[in-house]
Amino acid sequence: MRPAEFTDAQIIQAGQALEAKGTNVTGFALRKAIGGGTPARLVQVWNAFKEQAGGELVEAAPELPIELEELVGQLQKGMADSIKQVALTIHDRATKGAEKRVSDVVRLSNEQQEQAKREIADASSAVEELETEVDGLREELQAKAEELAAAHAAAQEAAIKSAQQAERLDAATAEVAELRRQLAACSQERDAAKLEAENARADVKVAQARAEEIEQAKRDAAAAHAERIKDLETSLADARKTIASKDQQIADANEQAAQAREQTARLSGQIEAIRAEQEKAKAQVPAEPAGSPAAQKTAQKKPAVKAGQGDKSK
Repeated sequence: MRPAEFTDAQIIQAGQALEAKGTNVTGFALRKAIGGGTPARLVQVWNAFKEQAGGELVEAAPELPIELEELVGQLQKGMADSIKQVALTIHDRATKGAEKRVSDVVRLSNEQQEQAKREIADASSAVEELETEVDGLREELQAKAEELAAAHAAAQEAAIKSAQQAERLDAATAEVAELRRQLAACSQERDAAKLEAENARADVKVAQARAEEIEQAKRDAAAAHAERIKDLETSLADARKTIASKDQQIADANEQAAQAREQTARLSGQIEAIRAEQEKAKAQVPAEPAGSPAAQKTAQKKPAVKAGQGDKSK
């Protein structure tokens, strides 16, 4: 079984939307609203929803009208009226009830007829829409057929043009072959001329190389002479710097020697002053006996003084 294209919820929503717009809910109206589906199934789903919303429809047992119930009660209570009057009243009430039921049935039948008419109108509208769609498809099919015929004619014309182009291509191929032969001959001549030009260029290069060697020899000799002069000038400058440095060293040495001589002279004067004071002190000391310890110490010290005097003389 093929599954339903539209769910019950979609059908119910479409029916509610139609009711909200004040439109009668029919199978074709539902089909038009949701864009497809079988009208019989659509209206079946809608009716089931309406019945469920209004409560289950249970067929009740036949009951007496309220008027008859009241009359029976009155008869049961009092039995005051006659049976004939009761029968007439019952007949009258039954007749009115039957007429009311007939009226209800006629009204319901009329409503169903109106509903059927509306569904037929909706069906007619749907059929017209389908016919319009079919007409549109026919027009599109006709247009496609015309396009196909035009494409077929264009293909035939293209085939003819292709054959003509093939002929022109063959002629062009022959011309290209002839041009290639001529080009090969020209290439041979060009290669011969090129070889001669290369030989001439080689001779020119040899001559240029010889001339450049001669120029380079001249430049090398001049550069060597200039380099020798530069080296001599550098050596002379270095020698001058060395002489100046030695002169400065000699001047520094002379200055240091002068300072040493001055210091030596000062020290010599100080030594002489010290010796003079020692001699003076010795002259002032009284003579000791020869065997005394002081005389022995003096005798021991005298050689040391003589040694110092010997250094001075030197």
